[in-house]
Amino acid sequence: MNCGIGGCGHRGSSAHHNLELGALRLGYCVGNSCRFKMLHKRKLQVKAAFIVLALQALSLLLVPSRADAELPYPQAILKAKEAADAVLGRTGTEGCLQGKLMNAMVALSYSCDAAGKKNNVCNLADNFIMAGVPPLAQMDDVSQQFLKLSAF
Repeated sequence: MNCGIGGCGHRGSSAHHNLELGALRLGYCVGNSCRFKMLHKRKLQVKAAFIVLALQALSLLLVPSRADAELPYPQAILKAKEAADAVLGRTGTEGCLQGKLMNAMVALSYSCDAAGKKNNVCNLADNFIMAGVPPLAQMDDVSQQFLKLSAF
């Protein structure tokens, strides 16, 4: 058997036809034997939809719970300090630290609003939330700035 670009016994044409039919033909040859796996467009769409749903479910975990949103201002400050210390101490993966700091800043922002506070710490929390989730290097800067502003 001939293992050409298009597969066993074919010279490129079947791969072209498979793509036109919404499928991708992947294969490998060992000796005179070829094996192929057809990746159909529908299967790829289902896998992509599953990934999107998984990411949406993960984002729900990053949103603070109702109890966190109602933290009194002093407790929200302590929670944000713990998160800032965790970021600077690298006590978790980047994704975990991003979620921890974002949740703490959201809780702090809610607490600032509930307490009617508009100070530099509250402004920092609001700006952090509006900017989205930054990379670890920027989280270091925000954490250091927060710890300086919140020092008693």
